[in-house]
Amino acid sequence: MERRRANEAEAARDTALEERDEALASLDSALARLDAATTDLQNAQGERDHAQAQLAALTTAHAAKLEEYRVEAQETIDNQHGDAVDCIIGLEDEHEEVVGCADACVQIAGEREAREEEDGRGEESAGAGGGAEAEEGRGGEDGGE
Repeated sequence: MERRRANEAEAARDTALEERDEALASLDSALARLDAATTDLQNAQGERDHAQAQLAALTTAHAAKLEEYRVEAQETIDNQHGDAVDCIIGLEDEHEEVVGCADACVQIAGEREAREEEDGRGEESAGAGGGAEAEEGRGGEDGGE
């Protein structure tokens, strides 16, 4: 009986050892999977950090390029505004010259009309021959103006 108990105890101990060995093997397998997952996680974190660094560099470069384009656009706008202002000033100057010329033309026409009226009165009193001489004399005066 003792032998049987000893055999049963030994069998129970062997079963317990086998179960322990299976549990240790399962634990070793779980630890290996954990190590692999930890490595994968570290690799993924490294890739993420690299991608974030690239994104930051691209964002900085993009912002710098946008600022460069903004500055160029502003300079172009400022130059075109300056050109437009110069053009407007030039047109105003030309307008003043044209108005001055028109005023001078009106004045000359008025003076010519007044002279023609005076010459017409003189022709009536002097006759037809005096009118032709007056016309030639006036032509010389107009050429001198």
